[in-house]
Amino acid sequence: MVFLGLDGVIRSLVAARANRDIEIWESRFKTAGSHTVETTIVGMRVVFTADPENIKAVLSSQFHDYGVFVGS
Repeated sequence: MVFLGLDGVIRSLVAARANRDIEIWESRFKTAGSHTVETTIVGMRVVFTADPENIKAVLSSQFHDYGVFVGS
């Protein structure tokens, strides 16, 4: 189901319910060949990163340039 990028959201929700969050993110980063993944969900650009340098930039000098959501 590739509709508005919701296929990725659904896969993430299924993985989360099965306590397999780490596996799905490792797979996505491996497929991208990077620790930063960009996608579009419901027409919005969304960037996910596990890259320490990107996280450092977001949390320090560029914090206001990004919307930050930290889920639990």
